[in-house]
Amino acid sequence: MLASADRVAALGAATALLLMRIRRLGVGVVVVWAPGVAPSSAASAPASRPARRLASVVDGRRLEARACGRLVTVVLPDDPVQAAASAARAVAVSQGNPVVLALGGRAAPFDALLGAQDRVVVVAPSGADPRVTELALAGLGDVARHARACTADPSAAARTVLAAGVAVPASLRRSLGPALDGLGR
Repeated sequence: MLASADRVAALGAATALLLMRIRRLGVGVVVVWAPGVAPSSAASAPASRPARRLASVVDGRRLEARACGRLVTVVLPDDPVQAAASAARAVAVSQGNPVVLALGGRAAPFDALLGAQDRVVVVAPSGADPRVTELALAGLGDVARHARACTADPSAAARTVLAAGVAVPASLRRSLGPALDGLGR
């Protein structure tokens, strides 16, 4: 997923929760690269036992993992080369759970990881110039075989719900859901 750095963590959490629902799995992993944006310190829900276990495995790979609700969130360093290497480690230890690589921008070190994804979703804010989104999709053509675009604007209340790692507000299900069609395998 590609979105603005200030929205990418919430949108990544929403996407992971939606994929968990589609695939009927109990834990999801969100790998967040949001250069220049401090990780959220919002109140969170207690982590499920499977999420705590997976976070422990991820922590064992020298990654900063946090379990909350049914999600494990890995916050990547700002440096894109270090971040891409850390993201690859997080994907490798995901134990078959859905992983959302949530990038707050595009950087060349991530291209190999983007190319390996089942789907790349470019999430533009409502009211964004559609030509910019079309350019972003066209730019992914050489890297990602299955790229789609959608618009989504997580409200402050939606971000709080998503920080708990348990549910996706209906407005984001409607916005993000169509971009994930066909990923139910």
